[in-house]
Amino acid sequence: MENINFRIKKLFSEKRFNELVKLVEDKIDRSKQTSKFINIYAISKIFSLGVDTKNLVFVIKEFENSFNLKPLNEDSISAFIYFTNYSLNLFQVEKEQDIQNFCIDNFKKSINFFKKNESLLDRNKKILLLMIRIFTEFSDIKKIIYYFEKIIENKQDNPLNYCAYIQSNSYINNWDQTKFFENSVLINHKIKSIPKDHLVALNLKKNNKIRIAFLSSDLRLNHSVNYFIKSILQNYDKEKFEIVLFLNMPSELEDETTSELKQLVNQNYNINKLNDIDAINLIRNNKIDILIDIMGYTSSNRLALFKNKLAPIQVNWLGYTNTTGLKEMDYIIADPNLILPDEAKLYSENIIYLDKIWNAHCGFNFPRIKTIAPFKKNNYFTFGSFNNFTKINDEVVETWSKILINNKNSKLLLKSSSADFNEDLLNKFKTFNISNSVKFIPRTKTFEDHINYYNQIDIALDTFPYNGVTTSFEAIWMGVPVITMSGFNFNSRCGESINKNIGMKSLIAEDDKHYVDIAVNLGTNKNYLNNIRKKIFNVAPNSPLFNKEEFSKNFLKIIYNLKKN
Repeated sequence: MENINFRIKKLFSEKRFNELVKLVEDKIDRSKQTSKFINIYAISKIFSLGVDTKNLVFVIKEFENSFNLKPLNEDSISAFIYFTNYSLNLFQVEKEQDIQNFCIDNFKKSINFFKKNESLLDRNKKILLLMIRIFTEFSDIKKIIYYFEKIIENKQDNPLNYCAYIQSNSYINNWDQTKFFENSVLINHKIKSIPKDHLVALNLKKNNKIRIAFLSSDLRLNHSVNYFIKSILQNYDKEKFEIVLFLNMPSELEDETTSELKQLVNQNYNINKLNDIDAINLIRNNKIDILIDIMGYTSSNRLALFKNKLAPIQVNWLGYTNTTGLKEMDYIIADPNLILPDEAKLYSENIIYLDKIWNAHCGFNFPRIKTIAPFKKNNYFTFGSFNNFTKINDEVVETWSKILINNKNSKLLLKSSSADFNEDLLNKFKTFNISNSVKFIPRTKTFEDHINYYNQIDIALDTFPYNGVTTSFEAIWMGVPVITMSGFNFNSRCGESINKNIGMKSLIAEDDKHYVDIAVNLGTNKNYLNNIRKKIFNVAPNSPLFNKEEFSKNFLKIIYNLKKN
């Protein structure tokens, strides 16, 4: 046996994984082995057979056997990390229901194992980040914030973790804008400045045309930012402007959407594999006049690049609806409905106010068909929200439950782009005894199938304090009114700005009770609702929400003046 163990270690160190797997499966009873042995075998199995679904399921089960062995030690903890990480990765890529259920069961096992051993594991940053990923899949924002605070308490955070922590607090009414600002300015101290002698000089000379650049990790698939940035890319004066895209995503993830956007601009570069110094120098060498960040704290952001100044003028727009806290981020683009004049001190950037709305949707390439309100054929009333489940916090659940209780014979349709069903969310509705009125719609295979589900909704319900921007634009495009809540900062007032720009101030609630009252009134006053639906359907295409030509003209006028002044 000692000879076999020696051979296994040698094969593993020499990365001869196929031979190792064959030796173990032919000669050894794995049920009597240590965690370390099982880990070596499972890792070799991955390198030997790859990460197809069948092999991953097998390997995950091996890691489960490993971390359940006594006593708890470094090897069993490693097995637990592998088990959880591979379960999360499998859940992300494999949508077959049996596999999804397998992964969800594994998440629960991970949570139980962590709770049982929390005193030993709660300083392990890898494990805390895995807990955050699990509770992100469960849309449990309080747990997400809790584990971020553990990382911060352990002094293990980095700028990306801290950005995610700040953004997570946007989902609940926990902080006011002062708290967001105070935490955001700390990013300045967490991101290191790169020595100037490592960087090429910023270009301060005048270009023949104003060179604008956008930096994003999300210009692919049906990501929401594409519908808004396209409004500009399809409608800019090529005699005055040149536009460059900097993509920060693996090149293998680029798709038809990416290609379409590339064709609308002068140049594009993928900086995903570049370190900060090389990325900064590439961008500076492109002599950009104004660089617009459309990620902020979201996605795979590259705030460290902006901290070290990519262009003479840097702007925060679209992807993150709050302050970045960076001294080097010169401007944030908003509108008069989003940041009040006396609140400007709570944003580190100078505020640029667009006249009407801070962004505009490019619309969709299929005919709009006016449909009758669903209640006329259903004989019941249908509310709906297609926002990500993380935005549906406890206060939102309680408010929506009161709406269902007060609107007899009504239903609530929930649909998310990130999950088909959320058991924890359903259980929250169960506490109000209305779970039978809540229906989850699975993710659709095509975008057109998704958008047509709005034809099943009488009234859309917006989330708060984190409003649903893209989903509100979608609902309004389809002629569905949206009830929203008034807010206290940029992020929580997006719904207000949308409804004001469609002429629907009456659908902006002042508080939870008012929100319920508006919904009950619409649910009982059917003629009033019909008139609102007709009005929204008729005015939407030419409203500031979808007038991409007018929006682009105003947006680029401001950009032009920034450079000239």
